Amino acid sequence: MKSLFLFALLASLTLVSLAQTDSPSLLQKPTLSRTHIAFVYASDLWIVPREGGDAKRLTSGVGTETDPYFSPDGNTIAFTGVSASSLTFSTI
Repeated sequence: MKSLFLFALLASLTLVSLAQTDSPSLLQKPTLSRTHIAFVYASDLWIVPREGGDAKRLTSGVGTETDPYFSPDGNTIAFTGVSASSLTFSTI
């Protein structure tokens, strides 16, 4: 009985440690089109196909881009940019 308990404990601890090895995903505010997902990561906008694959950075530089939103046809992304003390609304 004692060996069964130790085995169960060891198995549980192994599963917990394996579950915690994945890095946390820090993407924020995802928005969906028919074919893509746009999201904010590290204060920039990124896009990735819905099927998966490599993400492509859409913005970079000084300031923070946030709140992406696809147009109804999925061809344009509107977003908010904050730089110093100005607030802008832009599209890509």
